[in-house]
Amino acid sequence: MKAIMAVYAPAMRLLMDRAAKCLVKAVGIVMVVAILLQILSRLLLKVPFTWTDEMSRGAFVWYCFMGAALAMRQHAHLGIDYLRSRLGERGQWLSDLTTAVCIIAFGFLVAYLGWRLLGIVGRQKTPIMRISMQWFYAVVPLSGALIGLQGLEFLLRYLETGKPRPPVEGEAPPPGAEAFLESSHH
Repeated sequence: MKAIMAVYAPAMRLLMDRAAKCLVKAVGIVMVVAILLQILSRLLLKVPFTWTDEMSRGAFVWYCFMGAALAMRQHAHLGIDYLRSRLGERGQWLSDLTTAVCIIAFGFLVAYLGWRLLGIVGRQKTPIMRISMQWFYAVVPLSGALIGLQGLEFLLRYLETGKPRPPVEGEAPPPGAEAFLESSHH
């Protein structure tokens, strides 16, 4: 298990902590610039640029789906552990194992269905920019695959350490997580 994690963990760090974060930042910048151009052209020119609406919508889709994959990496998705906290040690172990398997299954199902979606929208083009809709929807299978790969890392880490979804190295918990965790234990 340690040999697998010695290769898998650095590859995931490179993929998620470097490439995916850079992509989310770039898409966020594109989205903000497109929205600002839309507003400025409407105010100053009295005729908005037509392409900015499509560009901002496409960037928003990419931002949301890639953000979901990054949130999975940082354990920032909503989690309800009331039932888990009521289970014994073996029940918690089974719960954590089941959660990791469900994350893997969900991620790869989204990737598969997203891939099929690309075949459906392949001939469609955006009305204004005339860009293939595949570019806008390509993020669905990509983010699904990243979520599935992240779930696989959770599972491998859990099998190696026995700890439920330990934080990924180098990642700080989401803002306010410590205060929330402290208040929920009282």
